[in-house]
Amino acid sequence: MCCVECGRAVSQATVQDSRGDRPLIKLPTLQESRTPAGPDPMATLADGPFAGVTLEVPDSRSNLPRAVAPPVVAPPRPDLNLMPVEGEEVEGYVITGELGRGGMGRVYHAEHRTTGQEVALKMLMPQFASEPRLRNRFLNEAKVLAKLEHINLVPLLGFIEQGPRVFIVMPYIKGITLERMLHRQGRLSLNVALDLFDQVCAAIEHVHRHDVLHRDLKPSNVIVRADGRVVVTDFGIARAIGGEKLTLPGMVVGTAEYLAPEMATGTSQDDKRSDVYSLGILLYEMLTGQVPFQHPNAGEVLQRQVTAPPPPPRGIVPDLSEALEASILRALEKDPADRYQRPTDFAEAARRNAWVRDGGSGVTVEPLAAMPSIPLPAQSSPVPAAPEIVPPLRAGLPGWAIALIWLAGLAVVVAFWITWRP
Repeated sequence: MCCVECGRAVSQATVQDSRGDRPLIKLPTLQESRTPAGPDPMATLADGPFAGVTLEVPDSRSNLPRAVAPPVVAPPRPDLNLMPVEGEEVEGYVITGELGRGGMGRVYHAEHRTTGQEVALKMLMPQFASEPRLRNRFLNEAKVLAKLEHINLVPLLGFIEQGPRVFIVMPYIKGITLERMLHRQGRLSLNVALDLFDQVCAAIEHVHRHDVLHRDLKPSNVIVRADGRVVVTDFGIARAIGGEKLTLPGMVVGTAEYLAPEMATGTSQDDKRSDVYSLGILLYEMLTGQVPFQHPNAGEVLQRQVTAPPPPPRGIVPDLSEALEASILRALEKDPADRYQRPTDFAEAARRNAWVRDGGSGVTVEPLAAMPSIPLPAQSSPVPAAPEIVPPLRAGLPGWAIALIWLAGLAVVVAFWITWRP
C-alpha cells in the first residue's frame, strides 16, 4: 500500500497454513479504492506444492488465484466507530478521502488545518493495533523511515497515536505507480527502464548503507512523479540488519513473484542480496512486461523461485543485448553469493551492458519521442520523457594524427608570415 494518487490501491493477501507447519505468504491483489467494507474472508489453496494453506483475502472482489476454495473463516471486523471519516481532524490534519487500502491498513488523504499541507496518513486497522507484534511492525516502519533521507525515498513527517488508532504521516505524492505504467504499456523502452531503475537502485543502496533491508520491492511500491523522479515506498516489512525479527518462525512475508529463494523457503537469513534479487525481477519485468515466474497458485510461484531457472529475457524481447541479459540473470542467481553484492553494482552493469554489441546486431534503442504519453491521475501532468541515453562514441582520429594536422597548420601560418611580412 502506498501514498499515491491513483484509481486503484495495491493490497496484499496473506497465506498461512491452518496447521501451522507451512510458510505464510503475502500475495499481491488489485482493487478499486472505496469506502471500507469490513474485514476480509479466509480461503484455502486447493492444489500445488503449498496445497492446504489458508489465504486471507483482503476483499471479496480482489483478483484471487484460480486455485482457491470458498471462504471458510472470517477475521474480526473493525470497529467502524474508530475508522476516520471525511472531515475528521487527526492531530491537525483534516481527512479529505481514502487513497487506498490493504489487508491490515488504510491510507487517507489529508490536509493540515493551518498550513494546507497535503499528506498521506497510513493507518493500522484498530483490530490489529491491539496485537503487539503487528503494532510493533507498524512502529518499525516509522522508525525505518525516520532514519532514511534520500531524494528517491518517501520521507517520514510524523507518527500519531490516538489510543487504538496509530498513523504514519507521509507526504502526499502525486504520480503513477510503476505497476500502472507497466499495465498500460506492457513494457518500457530501454532508455526509460534504465533511467527509472538507476533511481530505484540508488534509493535501495542508501537504505542498505543504513543497515536496513526493504524486503518488498515490486512495481506497486515504486511511484514515478510527474517530473520523472522515482520514489520508493512501503517499508512495512523492512527490518534492520541484525535487528529483531518481527516475523514468526516458519513464516514467509513478502510478495511471491518478487521473493528471493532464501526468503521463499523461510529457512535462510535474508540479507542485502535478497533485495538485489527483487531488483533483478523488477528490471526483468520493466524490459519484458512480465515477471519470470507466473502461476495462479502462489505455492507454485515460490517453488519456481527456489528451483527453476528464470526464462531468458531475450526469449521475450530479442532486441536486448546478450550482455544485459547476463546481468539480469546474474542478479537472479539462486545462491546469493553469485549475485551482484550491491544494488548500484547491478545498475552500473545493466547500463554498461545495455550498449554492448552482439555479433554486430546490437540493441535497438527506441527514441523517447516515440514513447506513448502516460496519462497521470487528475491534478498531475504527464511524465516527461527522460533524456535520451546515447552509447559513448570513440574519437574519430587517433591522437598522433590530430597532432600532425595541428603542426601542418602551424607551418602554413609561419610560411605566410615570412612571405608577407614588411
